[in-house]
Amino acid sequence: SETRAEVKADSELTAENGHVQILADNASDSIMALLGVTGGNATVALGASVNTHLFNQSVIARAGDRAKLTAQVGNVRVQALASNRSFDAAAAGGVTAGGTAAISGTVLTTVSRTKAHAQLGDAVTAHAGDSVGVVADAPVTAGSFGGAVAGSSGAVGAGATVNTLV
Repeated sequence: SETRAEVKADSELTAENGHVQILADNASDSIMALLGVTGGNATVALGASVNTHLFNQSVIARAGDRAKLTAQVGNVRVQALASNRSFDAAAAGGVTAGGTAAISGTVLTTVSRTKAHAQLGDAVTAHAGDSVGVVADAPVTAGSFGGAVAGSSGAVGAGATVNTLV
């Protein structure tokens, strides 16, 4: 996703009593969960789950080239805030009572790209009675859990998990 707040080139923004603010903010929360289970009296019990979460987030606050930003009394602020909180879980199980093998596997992949850009273009003029701020922040909180379990009264019970968080 992309969130933009932008003042075009050669624009003039003036606040006589207050603030000039170019603010872009995007907060995202996501929860993904996947469960695969199998069981029975068959020769082989197989359980599997594959969970892939790709997340792209971009937040841009920008004053274009040659823009004039004036706050007679207050602040001039160009601010981009992007926050991403995500939790992913995947689990698989396989159980057989009379068979020879129970096999389960889980593959969980999470890729998160969160970016925040606060920019002043070329030759931007910013005047403020108080302060001028150009701020960008992109905190990310990510959690990931993967698990596999297998049980067999026969010869083989095997479980495996691959969990990747980027």
